[in-house]
Amino acid sequence: MDVNFYATKVQALVLSQRKDTESAYDRNSEVHAFWAFVDLKNSTNYRIARGPKKGYVRGETFFSIVRNVIGSAEEVRLIKEMGDAVLLSCRDSTPLFESVLLMDHVAHQMVASDDPEFPFGLRVGVASGPCKKLIRDKEDFLGRPLDELARLMAVRSINTNILIQDEVFRAAKDFLGEYSEVVTIGAPAMIAADVAKGAAEPIFYREVTVNRTALGNFRKGFTAWKNRSVGEP
Repeated sequence: MDVNFYATKVQALVLSQRKDTESAYDRNSEVHAFWAFVDLKNSTNYRIARGPKKGYVRGETFFSIVRNVIGSAEEVRLIKEMGDAVLLSCRDSTPLFESVLLMDHVAHQMVASDDPEFPFGLRVGVASGPCKKLIRDKEDFLGRPLDELARLMAVRSINTNILIQDEVFRAAKDFLGEYSEVVTIGAPAMIAADVAKGAAEPIFYREVTVNRTALGNFRKGFTAWKNRSVGEP
């Protein structure tokens, strides 16, 4: 028996399971939410330059920031960890947006005591819309917002490290207006064709520029952290 024989057997098995897969997808529930990818900057280059141990410690520091921030925001869910990045989900824009702002602010405060060649920092992308909840060994989701979010995370801006899908701006415009003292929302821009990687339709996003001094002194919002101390069980 040759490799063609083994490949044909596997193919037949996969095709026999396809109907079950289609039925399972139809049975899966749909979740309407806001979604955020938060990624640790320079993680690969840092590991190569400084070694796996320091790279591991830096990665765990990032995950510790994420867990300690969302520990106070009960509505925000950590869906999965992927390398040195996380996927977060929340039905409401407010806790998710405040969470990523707080994570980013903590990361920025750590820069002064960190490696100047590879400064500690985050990249954030936020999208909104319905996604299918998948039945797998671990919880996962599939949907257009996540596909567009993956493209959004490939965008590099010289102005900011936080980007939001244009749909997020439209869905949370009033809420974002309440934070005009600390954030500036840019005009819509289209993801370039080479970054969009053949997306069937144009993907539009906006830059979120943070006034870090104003954010540090901001006393409005952030109710979850006012009502529950960071790190409190």
